[in-house]
Amino acid sequence: MLNGFIRLSSNYLFMICLITSSCGNHESTVSKTESESIVINDYNIVIAPDLSNRINPKIHPKAVSDTILINELLDHAISFLDIKNRHMNQLDVYQFDFINNGILNNHIADPDSLKIDLRKFKNRGIDATNYIKTEMPKDIETFKDNVAKVYNYSLMHSSGADLWNYFNETINNSAINVSDEELPNDVGKKVIKRNQNIAILFTDGYIENTNRTRGYVLDEKIINNIRKDFLNSSSKDLKEFIYNHPEYQLNKTTNNLHGFNIMINELVDRSKDINGVALKQPTDFQIMKIVLEKWLRDSGALHVEVYDAVGNKELFIRRVRSFLENI
Repeated sequence: MLNGFIRLSSNYLFMICLITSSCGNHESTVSKTESESIVINDYNIVIAPDLSNRINPKIHPKAVSDTILINELLDHAISFLDIKNRHMNQLDVYQFDFINNGILNNHIADPDSLKIDLRKFKNRGIDATNYIKTEMPKDIETFKDNVAKVYNYSLMHSSGADLWNYFNETINNSAINVSDEELPNDVGKKVIKRNQNIAILFTDGYIENTNRTRGYVLDEKIINNIRKDFLNSSSKDLKEFIYNHPEYQLNKTTNNLHGFNIMINELVDRSKDINGVALKQPTDFQIMKIVLEKWLRDSGALHVEVYDAVGNKELFIRRVRSFLENI
């Protein structure tokens, strides 16, 4: 219904954007159901890579490096402003986050340059348009340069990445918490402006911990145990098997992830050979995907998708666009 409404009423949405850019906040409690409302999203996109030795191509070679994918994501930041037929007053944010904050503490990159923030142009439509046309491309290039500095440093100073604690303690620092805003209109529909917090992670999917405490680790040993016990069981459904065995699940975070949509990328399947042929069934990826999705959903995430490593940057961008369109 949303897409159909926008096709039929693009002039109306244009009018709404003009009205919104000249009015103050119109926050209200949503009284009608979502099906009776038009929701226009703004995206707060948090880019969070695991900067452990997984980024070292000599140790873990992969078809496309993180930096190429991140650069491609940033290069599409302007075209993504049109997702779901948005045309004006988009308040998207792109920011780089550190799973391991120690890197940031070493002042390798300029934190202010690792962020593009259109929210500062709220209710300033003309200024936003001018920025997008003239300054945003320059800021994207600066963002990419600083990402390269972070990766170059991390290659020379490898450190672990505690993914469980990132979701438990750190990720909410990058959230934007604003109330839904009802936009004034005269067509009898409730039109809601909503911020969507989105985490786009790059990790191999294996969660390792020096303490090796059950519920905080998803390493090769646990994955092998899941596979062995599943094959020895009478179960035919891997998801059902994992869901019925708490000992193979990750503990949900004490920090509720409500408000975040999480896209995990670049999982590397160690159960496949260099040609991509599965040496074991079910594969590591099939197991990790189920465990990670359950963990994050149980922890309160709104929408979760988990993907394996891509062979080209175009596939990655298609996945990101689809993810944004589906929330």
